[in-house]
Amino acid sequence: MEYGGFWRRLGAFVVDVVLMLPVVATVVYWGLPKSQFFLMYWLIPSIAINVAYNIYLVKRWGGTPGLLAFKLRIRMLDHAPVTLKAAAIRYSVLLVLSTLAAIGGIIGSLRIDEAAYFSLSTPQILAELARLQPSWSRVTGLVMQLWLYGEFICLLLNKKRRGQQDFMAGTVVVKAHSLAAREAALASPVP
Repeated sequence: MEYGGFWRRLGAFVVDVVLMLPVVATVVYWGLPKSQFFLMYWLIPSIAINVAYNIYLVKRWGGTPGLLAFKLRIRMLDHAPVTLKAAAIRYSVLLVLSTLAAIGGIIGSLRIDEAAYFSLSTPQILAELARLQPSWSRVTGLVMQLWLYGEFICLLLNKKRRGQQDFMAGTVVVKAHSLAAREAALASPVP
């Protein structure tokens, strides 16, 4: 079995960021000046989008669009299709950290005086949110960055190119052609 290497996984991550960032940034940039409570209203939809993208798509198709574009598939260690539980465990750390960061943003937005809030432009609101978020929220952002860097460092340190999330969930990322060849060999009758 050929495992998904560092560069393919990094490329897949970049594709996923390029796909999701404009959508999220557009919604936030549009919504922030409309309501001081926008981040509170956006919390549940943003969690749902993250769950759909990083858990449902992984369970349904074996990867996020980035992984699929790089012809990679997430599988269980025995090469069976990834389970819903494993997909959820795989994404659990980033889901918790991103949710905590979002809550920090909500707290920051509620600390801005209402009259002042509506006098600010979106970039000014974002600057105030960064300034007024709780200190633990800044730490959460740092931990999220360290987790992502650790994920890629971990990929370099083992033969199967498993990241921390793969170890947690009992998964591995494999090249799609390698998986197809294995499945074809298993399906063919033994002479």
